[in-house]
Amino acid sequence: MVPAATLTVIFIFLDRSPLSEPLWAAGADMHSLFYNFIINPKAQPGDQWCKIRGQVDQKTFLFYNCVNAKAKSISILGGKIDSTKTWEEQTETLRDLGNMLKQELLDIKLENCAATAPAILWANLTCHGRAGEPPSGSWELGFNGQILFHIESNKRKWTEVNPGSSCIKKKWEKNRELTQFLYRTSTDDCGSWFEEFMEHWKEILETRESCISSPPSPGCCCCCLTPRIETCSRRDC
Repeated sequence: MVPAATLTVIFIFLDRSPLSEPLWAAGADMHSLFYNFIINPKAQPGDQWCKIRGQVDQKTFLFYNCVNAKAKSISILGGKIDSTKTWEEQTETLRDLGNMLKQELLDIKLENCAATAPAILWANLTCHGRAGEPPSGSWELGFNGQILFHIESNKRKWTEVNPGSSCIKKKWEKNRELTQFLYRTSTDDCGSWFEEFMEHWKEILETRESCISSPPSPGCCCCCLTPRIETCSRRDC
């Protein structure tokens, strides 16, 4: 039988959790690059203690397995970028983020926040904006299904959403190594990934619109944004 904690992680990861829907994503000219982390430092031996999902405009293009430290590309976008240097840099940063967040979660239990120490960490890294413009970066952090605080990285502003998070928030704000890493990954790193991925994403969207506006033809796999489809129909788009 799978342990209850593991069942919770699997359910949250596959379903749309409260933390996995960018609230600001609106308007055809706005785009987003989004990474959802789910970390369970007490996972049973052999189970995945961390999973990461990457999305562009809420379309999944990446799954990352923290156990084997490998990122799996899916969708046409993933296929276009998984051999680039940016993909390699992204994979390394996701690995480092997973390890750091896991350690921070374990450290909470050793200090004064032990009474409110969470079992499972949810974290969302997001950068969003218009194509061709510098994006804005942010983090959302929560435990066991609740959003605790939001970080506006460009403004270095931490907003407490749940009053019960004050102990953890104060501890992490004082951790200069952690805060600088969170700021850098959500502005510099995520921003550079956003700019490169948007170039490929724009091409995909333009090709898709061309397929939708014209009769389907052999090789028109762009309608579904799914590779290796020889034909497609309008209802598949």
